[in-house]
Amino acid sequence: SWNEVRRIAGLDAYFFLRFIRMNLRICAVTTFWALVILVPVYGTGRYQNDEIGWYHYSAANVKSDSWRMWAPSIFAYLFTGFIFFVMKQEYRHFLELRMDFLACGSYHVIPQQHYSIQVGNIPYELRSEKALFDYFNKLFPGKVHSASVVLNLPDLEMVKTKCLRVCRRLEKSIAHYHATGKRATHTVGSPRMNICGIDLAPFDWSCRRRRAAQFVENHVDENERPDRGTHVDSISYYINDLANNNKAMYFLQQSKTEIAITGNRSFEAENWLARALSTAYQMADQIMEESAEDNALRGYRGMYQTASGTIPQAEQMTSRYGSFGPLADISPAANQNSRPPLQRSETPIGTTAAQQSSSSTATFIHTNASSDDASARSSGNLSQKQSEQQLLENAGVFRDDDYVIPGSTKHSNFMRRFAGRLGLDFVVAGFKFFNRQLDQALEGVVGAAMSSTGFVTFLDLTSVATAARTPLTAKPHVLDVSVAPEPRDIIWANAHVSARSRQRRENIANLLLTFGVLFWIFPLTAIQALAKAENLSKIPGMEWILTFNNGSLSTFVIGYVPIIALLVLIVILPVLFQWIALKYERRATYSDVQNSMLGRYFYYQVVNIYVTVGAGSVWNSLAEILDHPSSLLELLGKSLPTMVGYFVALLVTKILAGLPIVFLRFGALSRFCFLRTLSSHDKFTQREMDEIYRPENVQYGWEFPSQLLVIMIVFTYAVICPIILPVGLMYFCGSLVVYKKQVLYVYQSVYESGGAMFPTALQRTLFGLVCGQCTLIGYMLTRGCYYQPIFLVPLPLVSVWGMRYFGKHYSEPSATLSLERAREYDRVNEKIARGRFRSEATPDLKRTPSNTVFEQRSPNGIDDRRQQFDSKAYKQPVLTQKPMLPRLYRKGVNDPLTEESREALKHAQNYVLMSDDDAQTVGTSS
Repeated sequence: SWNEVRRIAGLDAYFFLRFIRMNLRICAVTTFWALVILVPVYGTGRYQNDEIGWYHYSAANVKSDSWRMWAPSIFAYLFTGFIFFVMKQEYRHFLELRMDFLACGSYHVIPQQHYSIQVGNIPYELRSEKALFDYFNKLFPGKVHSASVVLNLPDLEMVKTKCLRVCRRLEKSIAHYHATGKRATHTVGSPRMNICGIDLAPFDWSCRRRRAAQFVENHVDENERPDRGTHVDSISYYINDLANNNKAMYFLQQSKTEIAITGNRSFEAENWLARALSTAYQMADQIMEESAEDNALRGYRGMYQTASGTIPQAEQMTSRYGSFGPLADISPAANQNSRPPLQRSETPIGTTAAQQSSSSTATFIHTNASSDDASARSSGNLSQKQSEQQLLENAGVFRDDDYVIPGSTKHSNFMRRFAGRLGLDFVVAGFKFFNRQLDQALEGVVGAAMSSTGFVTFLDLTSVATAARTPLTAKPHVLDVSVAPEPRDIIWANAHVSARSRQRRENIANLLLTFGVLFWIFPLTAIQALAKAENLSKIPGMEWILTFNNGSLSTFVIGYVPIIALLVLIVILPVLFQWIALKYERRATYSDVQNSMLGRYFYYQVVNIYVTVGAGSVWNSLAEILDHPSSLLELLGKSLPTMVGYFVALLVTKILAGLPIVFLRFGALSRFCFLRTLSSHDKFTQREMDEIYRPENVQYGWEFPSQLLVIMIVFTYAVICPIILPVGLMYFCGSLVVYKKQVLYVYQSVYESGGAMFPTALQRTLFGLVCGQCTLIGYMLTRGCYYQPIFLVPLPLVSVWGMRYFGKHYSEPSATLSLERAREYDRVNEKIARGRFRSEATPDLKRTPSNTVFEQRSPNGIDDRRQQFDSKAYKQPVLTQKPMLPRLYRKGVNDPLTEESREALKHAQNYVLMSDDDAQTVGTSS
């Protein structure tokens, strides 16, 4: 059943199959009515009596001024209406399951995922776990579990990669001993290849007699390692090397974790240049303040007086980047031991951790917006009393009689006031704007330690829904909140890239790919022009193609060589799109990478279809067009339906060759056979065996466009030549059977996005429908029809409106959980936690699979979540990575040599970095 598919495969695979099923339903119903309505109308048209084969049952067999041309026009409206009806049903089903996923998750994700949000464009003042936690805890008191900020950690990633490489080689040396009974040896510095995760034996080009292997003692320091060219015992050498790298990774993790918790702290300016720059920024801020007063840019009340205290006005409630106003923290119960203020400036290179810890001890208090950049650039740190006094003075609590009349305030510096009126404020504002842009550009190129991306985990769904749907600050493009992706879905190497930098790269990539379409036209046109038997026979030595087997080979070449050439050509596209999304745009999640591939691949598929239609139609009628240029439209109108034969052959090829390749997983099979030939089975490590038999997820960026290509072909010719409909029906029948089997028994869910790509696929389907409708209108015009094109003009407009309607009513609401649904789930969860839950019927729970399933999918009650949620769930894996230990030679098999190596590693590290339980965990999962 479909419920079983959803439980086993997850929502991503479920909605992929639903998409195929939707196309199957469209083709099945439309095929029936096309055979009942269009085929008899076309078959009895008898236009010129020259159409043979299936072209006899196409619009080309109907005279342009015949009443029969109204049949396809009316059928197009019915066809569009049915597609809208089916899509609305699928959208409603998707929205319901999507809300359930956002509220309860699924069997494939951790419960903490749907209680977490992702925060982008975090201001400099909040780029630490403590500051981010405090900010959201003030907005949602007592409802925040944990917060984490993503760091840019190239140095730590490099050390981790080196640890993993050494650990692999140690495991390979142990596997060599198990396979041969001899300890492996190698020459220090000899190169070694790694192919698809399989380590090969080191190359040793030494021609002299090999010396005895040197045994490396565990206590050898990193600086006392054997020199290059020394022949050593591999196991002892890699144990010592791994111990040293584990130490380096451990200490680097400690320093980076401290930065993540407290943020980068500025140091007191000790040189004249830093003090001068700090003074200049303070003066610039003061000039801007005076300019605001001179031009009456301050409200009647800078603060609103209430019984409980003073509330800043909207613009003053946030600092330049969105932190709370100063009075929120000024109270007798203020924390005396909080962290010092977080600043923008980075830690100077070469500064030690001890210098960091002794740099400042002031209280963490968020600064006011009116000081703009001064708070982020002030030199030194004030004590708590001085900070509170300064903040109180800057806050400027106005009363009714404190309204500032422009020009009435006395200033300590008349010349600065006068210069400000002459335009100095404009110069200062330009300077500060340029400086901010320069800072952002340098951060994008060089990279800051603290990124602008973070994650916050709440304890109830109501807080999650409120945070995701409510603007947190009046500042634009600050603290952008969205539902957090699953941790497995995050590409942690790209997570630190700012949204602005990623958007800029995406715009550049889209621009280049748009220009790439122009160059893509040339190979497509060349395929239609050159991939013919007559042209191939002109190649020296290929003359036999025309005469082989009485010309039967020539017929095969004409029918299938262009198709095979096109299918081979378009295989290149998804590889290119994946590289752009991963390496250039640095997208942060695998699902986003697949979604970008889906969109770009689809648009190139559109070009493939319509360049093929246009080029093929022109090429087939080129001779007649050259002889009779005035009859261009009439000739194109006659040749356009004949291209359906090419697309029928394309779909038949995908049915008879494409689907069997998907069923056999030819790519995975080739990879498996190749990796097994690299070494004998006994010499493979457990890690390498896991790499060979690794689970694979459905590549939605490849598979969705493949289905979209077929449905677009169907939309293009469904009305013009309905013979394409039963062929499309056969393809989707086979596709549903093949992919359903693969999803249930072969593919495994590597990550889960909750069907996030399904709305994109439906929107692209509607775009394909618009293209098909425009093709029908163009065909009617080429046939010389006048009233039918006018009758069809509203059709694509209605389809475009439908795209916007579905996007507004279904796609956008599916991004976040609704507040009413969140509140209802919280209420039921609390009842379950208190033991007072009864099977009372509620509108929301009626649609869940069962109340038992609802209780099992997530911890019930805030107290349960507070204890069961992991504060490290959204920390970068490189920060939480345990020191690496070699895995057992084979799972479940006693391995004394590996156990001995683990003990030697602990001894070489001079301290215990992990417990035995941790060692077992790392040994099986690193």
